[in-house]
Parts: sequence; C-alpha cells; structure tokens
Amino acid sequence: MKLPNYPDFKILELSDKDTIESFAGRFPTSSDYYFPGWWSWDTESKTLISQLNGNLVTKRVDYLKGTFFYSFLGTSKVEETASLLVDRARSEGISEELKLILGVTVERFQDKSDWNVVEDPENHDYLLLVEKICGMKGGNLHSKRRKVNRFIENYNATVTVVDSQDLTLQKDLLELWRRWSNITGKDNTETEQELRVFEKMFGAVQYFKVEALCVYVDGNLEGFVIFEDLKNGNVISSFEKGNTHFMGIYEFMKFKLAICLKSRGCKHINIEQDLGNEGLRSAKSGYAPEYLKKFRIRRKV
Repeated sequence: MKLPNYPDFKILELSDKDTIESFAGRFPTSSDYYFPGWWSWDTESKTLISQLNGNLVTKRVDYLKGTFFYSFLGTSKVEETASLLVDRARSEGISEELKLILGVTVERFQDKSDWNVVEDPENHDYLLLVEKICGMKGGNLHSKRRKVNRFIENYNATVTVVDSQDLTLQKDLLELWRRWSNITGKDNTETEQELRVFEKMFGAVQYFKVEALCVYVDGNLEGFVIFEDLKNGNVISSFEKGNTHFMGIYEFMKFKLAICLKSRGCKHINIEQDLGNEGLRSAKSGYAPEYLKKFRIRRKV
C-alpha cells in the first residue's frame, strides 16, 4: 500500500507490511521498524505513518509515558524534514523532541549548530554476536557459560525450532506466559499489555515469518524465544519467556538460538531496547553486545 504524502497521515495497518519492510530494509535493522513487533505493540491503533522528502515519517506513542512524539527514518533533506515535524509537534502541543533517530540520519545533518542531538541509551538496540554467543567466548561471558553448563547438567532439556503458525504451540506458549507472570509476580497491567501484544501478533501470524525456539524440560514447555530470520544476516528476537525455576534457562535459550542461527549464516541477534529498565539493561549488557544507537533531536531555541 502506498503511503500518503505529508502532511497527510494514515493509521499503521497490517496491509502496510510490505511497504514498511521494503523501505526499512534499506537501513540498519532497527527494532523500531520491525513490522511484526511495531504493528503488534500498537494495540490501540494510534500509530500514524506518512512520507516526506523520501523519508518514512511516524507519529508514535511512547511505550512508557503514553505520550505522542514524531520520528522519521531516512537520509533525504533531513534538516527540512526535522523542521517540519518539530513545527507540527509544536502546533499540536506535543513534545518537540524527535526520537528514535538512527545514526545514518544524524550523519546527514550538515549544520548541527541549530540542533541538540543526544544519544538515547534506553532506546539503543542490543546486538548479540552469533559467533560469540554460540561459543560463549571471552572472559566477560564466563558467568553465562557457567550457567549454560549447569543447566545442561541439571535438567533433562530438549530444544525444537518450529513454525509459529502451529495452533497447539500457540496455546502452549500463552499458557507458559501466564505461568511466567505468576512466577515473576509482575504487575498485572504490564503483563496484560504484553499478552495483548502477543495475542495480536499470533492473530496475524500467517502474514509473518516468525519462528519459535522452544525448550522442554522433562517433556514440558518451560521456555521459548520468538524470532525472525530476516535473511540478511540479522535476526530479531521479539519475545522471550522462561520458567526461572530452572536456573540458567535464559542463558541456555540464547546459547541454543545462536547455535541454530550460526548454521544459517546469521551474524547478529537484535534483542531490542531496555527502555530504561535497569534489570533489562543489566541482563542484556551481560552478553557483551554491540549497539545500534538511537538519538533524540531537538531544535535549539
């Protein structure tokens, strides 16, 4: 489906998948433009999209604050594009700060003297190196390697990678997700939001190419990773849940996923942002990742 020209916008819809993927595929693989995840998290259909100067323009809702902001993906006439979006944001009374801007866009600003450009660490994507994770190489991965070895020694675990369109599997994944929420004692509001996202994705899974790596302990499903091989050396890991009664299950899942992906020639696993959550930041940074950096841009007064 063709995108409207700015200043017109349209709601992000499932029918936009091919258009978005074709455009986003020209740039570094960002979780913010990974269509199955982006569309699924937009549970209230508030995301708006348009095109301006050959750039993909978006009006989004901040995951944590619930407030609107503008962003864009592209490298054409970036200063003009940013100025128009900031002016529009001001007229709407929303944040004049543009977020989720990639480095390839920032590099195209010829005169940064008019702009405040700052890194946005809570939105950086964590990129795991497949080669490093499947071998758990390096001293900084020693503790992860030890947990994987203990998991293998302590539990009778098997691993399968399956197509996520299997309806029985979907029911099992949802059941594990509910058990996981009870085990972790997470806030019901947060858990229900995640479940709505998960159910929305699986309600349209026939349109996506997502797979599930499933870990069974004594024949029972105890962990899973939902991922997509983008066929360009990159993989997006969008959901990961495990029964933490089995110590080391998360490290084991990443280890097994990396082994699977190495055989396909994949190089990076994008495990998305930490959104400022210190627990997530600690867990993700423990894998010695690389980063796809994002920036916030605000016009100087």
